[in-house]
Parts: sequence; structure tokens; C-alpha cells
Amino acid sequence: MLSMPRLLFFLFIMIAIARPLKASDIIVEKIETVSPPGERWFHPVFDRENRLYVSTENYIGLYRLANNKTERLSEAKGAGFRPRFLPDEVIVNPWYWRNGRRYFRVTKINLKTLKAQTMREGRFISPVLSAKGNIYVKSDVVLTTLNNTVSSNVGTDSLAYAQDSLIILQAGTVIKKIKPAGEGHYIWVGMSPDKKHILFRKAGAGAFVIDWSGTVMARFPKANAPRWSPDGRYIACMEDEDDGYRYTASDIFIIDWRSGQKWNITRSDDAMEMYPSWSADGRRLAFHTLQGEIRVAYLKK
Repeated sequence: MLSMPRLLFFLFIMIAIARPLKASDIIVEKIETVSPPGERWFHPVFDRENRLYVSTENYIGLYRLANNKTERLSEAKGAGFRPRFLPDEVIVNPWYWRNGRRYFRVTKINLKTLKAQTMREGRFISPVLSAKGNIYVKSDVVLTTLNNTVSSNVGTDSLAYAQDSLIILQAGTVIKKIKPAGEGHYIWVGMSPDKKHILFRKAGAGAFVIDWSGTVMARFPKANAPRWSPDGRYIACMEDEDDGYRYTASDIFIIDWRSGQKWNITRSDDAMEMYPSWSADGRRLAFHTLQGEIRVAYLKK
């Protein structure tokens, strides 16, 4: 029979083991403004080599940003809207108008030579990055490869994207069309790095994490423009407020999506920070201010 001191020690150990581990702290080592002085840039995003790219406020053009200087990759309208990076290329989806209708041009740009090649062209098309890093093109009719092959079977690959107020999940030949948060407009859909969970935002309802069955695992009502961290543990987002006409406040947050713990990364009084993007190594978080400055937060976890 255990003595009282040993029994108390045993109970203490059992409680300590059963208690969930507290999420490690996120420390912001510094925040730097990296855009050229006097210029307005928006929507920063990192490629797989941790290089930074920016666009204009209305997503016109895509530019590489380094050492407070920009290098143009494209000047097309829409080229800066959520570019998809491959090891040596970037896929963009600029648009143009013809006879009063908007058309899209899925374009591949070589990151070394900056040579651009149009891969697909048409209405209501956009590129989708798969779990294995392949690019598919979705339309309102069918999913195809960049080479225009119909892809009703993606083999061992998997995809997640929004279409027609639905979230589409595809693994092999299995295709699910779901509304995990009910009727509404789904945006910012992204698959977790381990391919087990899907992150999205429903307009007016916040950000959600679901599994492949469509079960809601977590919800963050204030989170906007959510992005997975490279290790899949955290979500970066903006929490913004408005008066119905304009933004009145906005800060960048990081959330441990399993525990719900979150950190205000910016917490500034002089600017409204928006639209975060992770570096590939997870050590930096880029975002823009409402005034058009590109800032980078250096993180320690």
C-alpha cells in the first residue's frame, strides 16, 4: 500500500500527464518595413525559397521585392492575386476584358528567366495547387491539368477549393461537394501541410478548420484572410473592424488552432496591418499596412 506522500506524488504526476500541454509562446523579435520609401505596395507573399513578392492594391502586376527594390515579373491585371509557387515557376491568373466580358489567362512564369507562357485561357477558370504541389485548372464545368487533360481521377493526389458556394474536396476519384458551415460564400480555402485538414473562411462567419469528412474541428469568428503555417500548427490571420464604409482597425494574429491560444503580432497604434503571408521556413510573417507599406515580422517560437 502506498504511503500518503507517495500517493500524493503519484496523483500529481498523473494530473500533470493528463493536462494538455500549453502552446509555446510566439515571440516577435522585430518588425521591419521592407518596401521602398514613398512607394505603395500590397499583398505580400513568399515563394518556396523565402523570396518576397508584392503587387498593387488592386492586384495589378507581380513584383519581386528585395533590398528595398522591386523587380517586375508581370504587369497584368490580377497577376498579384494569390500566385501559386512551384520550385522554379509561379502560376498567375491575370484577367482582361473582351466584348464586355472578363476572361482569365492562366500563365506560367519562370522565376529565373522571368519568361511567361500562357497555359490556359477562358472564362471562369483559375489554378488550384494540389497536396503534391501539382497545378490543376478549375472551371465551372470540369477540372483539368495545365495541359488540358480532364482530371476526374487525380490518383494519389488530393485537392480542396471553393466553387459555386461549395467546398470541393477531391482525393483520387472521390469528389465531395460540401457546405460545412451552411449556406454562404466560401473563400480562402487551403489544405493543411499534413493534408488532413482544410482551412477556409465563410463570409460573415469567420474562419473554420474541418477534416475530410466535413466535420468542423475549430472556428475563429474574427479571423479573416487565414493562412496555414508551414508546419500546420498555426494559422495567421487578420482581425479587422470597419464602420460599414472603411476599415477602422486591423491587426495580425497567430492562432494555435488546436488549443485556441492566439497572439497579437502587430499591436500597433500607427497603422492597420492586413493580409499576412508565411515564409516557407515559418520564421517570418509578411503583411501590408493600409497605407501601402510592406512589413515583415521576425518570429521566434
